[in-house]
Amino acid sequence: IGQEHELTSNSLEPTELTLLRLGQRVLLVWSDSLGAARPGHGDLHAISLDESAAPVSAERRVAPSELHSHSPSIVAWGQRGDTALLGWLESEPNSTGSGSSSLFLTEVDAEGRIVTAATEVSLPGQARGFSAHCGEDICRVVASLDRGDRGELWGLGFSGRGAPTLRPLAVLEGPASQSIAPLLLGDHVFYVDPSKNGVPLLRRITLEF
Repeated sequence: IGQEHELTSNSLEPTELTLLRLGQRVLLVWSDSLGAARPGHGDLHAISLDESAAPVSAERRVAPSELHSHSPSIVAWGQRGDTALLGWLESEPNSTGSGSSSLFLTEVDAEGRIVTAATEVSLPGQARGFSAHCGEDICRVVASLDRGDRGELWGLGFSGRGAPTLRPLAVLEGPASQSIAPLLLGDHVFYVDPSKNGVPLLRRITLEF
């Protein structure tokens, strides 16, 4: 059993912790209401650890926002392995499917510092979750959206240059309120469709963009 390290001392409501190994560092990112613009909202925070899990950088707020930042995801990107794609969602807390949300994508280093300015992608519905997978030159992202009367999957390719184009991928049969985040592995998207008769179906589609 290794030594225990206290990573933060003033967090208020840390949630949705995700982590990724980048070279000799481990990057941790989570959502926390500490320092947020409004009560009930969260901003993304990050800290970097060495191989013994000891902090090597101070905790930092990644991207302060007026909205609620949540559901962070980190994916290794590029050949060097020392930067990553960081994606997250922004929305009003407790908003319904009639609202909308935004997906933010940016490149970060092993200490959680933004390398390139974040790209905002406005989503045509309330996001239930998303998944990303990066190759050497491009990252693919698929999001599950609540469109009010139905659930849909939308996807995009992100290279860090220019505005990505959203594409509709699939319409879910079941209630949008029961849709969950998809899983993207390479060109394959795996997702659960609640279906009309209430029996969950595991489906797969292959991306060509």
